[in-house]
Order: sequence, then structure tokens, then C-alpha cells
Amino acid sequence: MLIFGRLMVFFFTVKPFVNGGTSCMLTTCVIQPIDMIKVRIQLG
Repeated sequence: MLIFGRLMVFFFTVKPFVNGGTSCMLTTCVIQPIDMIKVRIQLG
């Protein structure tokens, strides 16, 4: 039971970092190209 408790503490500690990394990858792969297309349309 002690191992399970430590594992849960580890997951709760790591969760914000995983969440931040995932949001950063989503922004880089999805939002940034859409924003670049929008800017090119506005300038063109």
C-alpha cells in the first residue's frame, strides 16, 4: 500500500508538467500554423 501511495504522489506531482508540455505541443503543432495562415491572409 505504501508503494501505491508514493505512486499517487508522483502522479499528482508530475501532472502539471505533463499538462504544460502537452499544451505547448498542441500550440506549436495546431495553433501556430493556423495563426501564420491568418497573418498571411491579412497581409496579402
